[in-house]
Amino acid sequence: MENKTPTPERILVFAYGTLRPSLYPGRVKGFDLKKVGDATLYGNFAMLHLGGFPGLVKTSPKLGERTHPDGGSAIVGEVVETNTLAHLDRYEGYPSFYGREQVEVIMEDGRTEHPWVYIFNGDAGSRTVVTSGNWADAMPKRD
Repeated sequence: MENKTPTPERILVFAYGTLRPSLYPGRVKGFDLKKVGDATLYGNFAMLHLGGFPGLVKTSPKLGERTHPDGGSAIVGEVVETNTLAHLDRYEGYPSFYGREQVEVIMEDGRTEHPWVYIFNGDAGSRTVVTSGNWADAMPKRD
């Protein structure tokens, strides 16, 4: 009988804000995230400016300025791989501050992936929409 060591499940997350390795390389080191590649999330989502970080909300496709030919806003991010969601759930305040669901994203090479994404559970109220869909355009400047 062959004894196989189980391999950890490949868990993908669409990082659009403070977990993006290209924007916050020092922060993501502590989470043991491996960048899979750049990706875009299309659909009825909008990115809100929540101060020092963004939040993604479900919304009408008209809020974002960048849209997919089939309609919907384009959210720019990176797909990262992890072996557990527990540490990210704590960081994101899941399930109270952020919810989480699986979505389809298009990788820069054209293939699709189905990562988890964190969705802001708070009141969108009068929050500013990041119309470019890219947190790099709106994030607070670092010295």
